[in-house]
Amino acid sequence: MGRVTASLLLAGCISLQVWAQAQPDQNSPAPASAATQNQGSQDQGTQPAPDKPAAKNGTQPAPAPATESTEFYLDKFQEFSAIMTGSVIPNHDDAGYIYRSHDMMRMQGNHAVPSYFVTDLKKRETHGLAASGCMKLSTPYSRAFPFFLSGPDTKYTYETVGEDTIDGHPVKIVNVTISVPRHPEIPLKFFEAQDLQGFPIRIENRRPHGARWALEYTDVRFGPQDPSLFIVPDKCQDEKSITGHASPKSPVSPPKPKQ
Repeated sequence: MGRVTASLLLAGCISLQVWAQAQPDQNSPAPASAATQNQGSQDQGTQPAPDKPAAKNGTQPAPAPATESTEFYLDKFQEFSAIMTGSVIPNHDDAGYIYRSHDMMRMQGNHAVPSYFVTDLKKRETHGLAASGCMKLSTPYSRAFPFFLSGPDTKYTYETVGEDTIDGHPVKIVNVTISVPRHPEIPLKFFEAQDLQGFPIRIENRRPHGARWALEYTDVRFGPQDPSLFIVPDKCQDEKSITGHASPKSPVSPPKPKQ
């Protein structure tokens, strides 16, 4: 696999150390053209909807008391597909398709190289597949964020702060703070669509001095996904064999096996 392919694969993978770095505020660029749908998927032929700003007349009722939990809200969405726009990585916010089936997520866009990524949310490992080969990475792919932030030692604080309407969806606005042992807190804002089982169709960064970014999800569809979307080769080239070093570890460590 050539260096260009390897660089693209590594550029899309993140660790908490990279994501948490304070960066100057910046506005996310407009999304690129619609992603090409993979054949055999239930979303075939669907194109990403253009971005629409949230309604400016959103109501702001009195915030509800914050609640703390050891359960991650996103874990309730085990089987779905959607079109995702935006990224926590600068210049990687083109529209693309994402699919989840339990612990597996597949992410693909409109770029010829690489073709797609498959992340195991529990193992925090990613396989990047392109026409030129396969590469295994020891970290989740960036577009699996924040779904991989689930772990037995992680705590989550939820605080409802308002209501609004986004693209015709009535949403509940919830401040979410994720506390990972030995790492900085991760403050996010979820815009939970009440007509989509509470799926957060928009997720924003609440870090006061971090980069400004937002993740948006359209064409959300629930239901079992095609198992063939998550098949990866038995053997893939390790990134260390190309770059000389492994990817940084992900924010949440994989659960330890029971003795």
